[in-house]
Amino acid sequence: MSDLRILEISLLSLLVITSYCPGLKVLKILRISPNSFLEEIIFAVGLGLGCLSFLVLGLGLVGLLYDWIFYVIFGVGLIILYPELWYFCRRAWCARCGQISISVFIPLVLTLFLAIILLLVPTITFDALVYHLAVPQTYIKHHKIVYLPDNCFSNYTFNTEMLFTLGLLLKGDLLARAIHFLFGLLSALGIYALARRYFGQRTAYWSILAFCSMPLAVFVATVAFNDFSLTFYEILAVYAFINWSHEKKHGWLLVCGLMCGLAIGTKYFGGFCFIILSLSILWVAWQQQGPLKALKTTAIFAILVLLPNLPWLIKNLVFTGNPVFPLFYPVLGGKNWSQFHYTRYLYEMTRYSDGYHLFLKPFIFLWDISFKQGGGMDSGIKLKVGPIFLSLLPFLLAKRKLDFSIKYLLAFCGVFFLFWSYVCAVDRFALPCFVLLCVVVGYTIERFKGKRLYPCLLAILFISLVLNLGYVLKVIHKNAYFMCLKKVDTEKFLLEKSIIKDYYDVISHVNRHLPAQSKVLFIGEVRSYYCQRDKLVATQFDTNIILKLIRKSKGIEGLLWNLKQLGVTHVLYNETGARWLIRYFDYFHWKNNEEKELYNLFMQNHLRLIYCHGAISLFEIPELD
Repeated sequence: MSDLRILEISLLSLLVITSYCPGLKVLKILRISPNSFLEEIIFAVGLGLGCLSFLVLGLGLVGLLYDWIFYVIFGVGLIILYPELWYFCRRAWCARCGQISISVFIPLVLTLFLAIILLLVPTITFDALVYHLAVPQTYIKHHKIVYLPDNCFSNYTFNTEMLFTLGLLLKGDLLARAIHFLFGLLSALGIYALARRYFGQRTAYWSILAFCSMPLAVFVATVAFNDFSLTFYEILAVYAFINWSHEKKHGWLLVCGLMCGLAIGTKYFGGFCFIILSLSILWVAWQQQGPLKALKTTAIFAILVLLPNLPWLIKNLVFTGNPVFPLFYPVLGGKNWSQFHYTRYLYEMTRYSDGYHLFLKPFIFLWDISFKQGGGMDSGIKLKVGPIFLSLLPFLLAKRKLDFSIKYLLAFCGVFFLFWSYVCAVDRFALPCFVLLCVVVGYTIERFKGKRLYPCLLAILFISLVLNLGYVLKVIHKNAYFMCLKKVDTEKFLLEKSIIKDYYDVISHVNRHLPAQSKVLFIGEVRSYYCQRDKLVATQFDTNIILKLIRKSKGIEGLLWNLKQLGVTHVLYNETGARWLIRYFDYFHWKNNEEKELYNLFMQNHLRLIYCHGAISLFEIPELD
């Protein structure tokens, strides 16, 4: 490992420590007494990372996105929070790890090793290149959080992307990906701590191994997405609810609300968790306190959920006029948005749940996400969770007496899965459900200890592990990911072996050969992250730039003049991408033939080809006379 990667590990460790200290402060204010040091760490780090997201947001809104400012804040913060830092060091030094059998240790190490290889693969995922990293990159360029009219994703709740902004600012996209990987590790530790607290050490081990048997978990954790940060906060919200229902301590309810709020602040999809937990709290409080106090308790929970989201609601209201942009456009409206955009967006978000009989959807999707690998463009199932859940859950359902926590986890995951099936059946959106079910799997295996079926259940678990490790290894070998172990080979991988090699080759030409003052207009291409020159690019849901310019121009002279006024010197055109965007997103959405004819005239007669690779071409716009 190079010194640069050691630096990234050091920075990630710094982020964990600087998150733990304020998070521990919050736990003390709420008078929370965690059951173990591990439980304390995951809740403190979770709260601290949320605070860190708001710190980046606040500094970004006032135009202070500079790396030296964060180093100063970290230094001053650690001095101010010295008691918490010293406490952490003492507890960490005295902490003891329980004995772990070789049968558990080896799969964990192998899974971690393969996951690290995947983590070292440079960013090639579509969503990361469009907005997870592209938007933070734009913020860093301006040293400020600015309104991006052509990227609707930039007006999502962006807790995780704020941390990506910090990662890019301090070191680069490997640190940003490592932050999401950290959330994956924290999610695993979360289910381990939950299982150990309520069901014992061995159940915790089986739960972790069930987690490691999911291809979906391994692959999603190693890319710059926000699904594992959402999963982590939802795990902690459910964990805090279970603690509250057992201990009856008001502080755990407050933590539950904050964690659920941070989940929604990570992704709107976290609203599912809020609905389920609200009903759960109402039900438990109703039984224990009566209807009036139950309503009051649920209202307190809802307020705590709202608080962490207020910054995002206010920011979106100022930028777009809609606090939850782009949702609820027919009622709340939204800047640079229309009914056409909203309909197209809503269709794309929900189309993965279409195509099956109403009552069969959950069963078909459960089968698909358990066993079906890949899928066409119309399928949301790309990665599977493996056979472990369908294989073992029937054994648990045959048992009559179940612990309250297991009953609740089954109920929560069942309702969550129904939401997922009928609203947006994208594989990674189901992660919170299946990660929590890992605890149920561990509990199921341990319940059969000493019985004839116990070896069979263990065999199913380890076969699932072997299948996952084999599949991950196959993907790594097939896609030449081993090249990425050496940092010097990363560029070679992107240019020769990656799935974005055509795109990256043209972008590399742009970065190396175009003058620094160049500005590139993207047509048929929505991925902008690697481009180091000024660019004009719209996402698949926004009106593309060339169409906007055509609609405000009178003839070809007007179009060329408008391009010149914007400073556009080059055009990057992706022919394959344009066909895909037209097919699935009505990319051009012509109002009349005159618009289309003007576009064709511009593309055919007023551009000069200077570079091409595959279906992607780079054109120069000749100077106007």
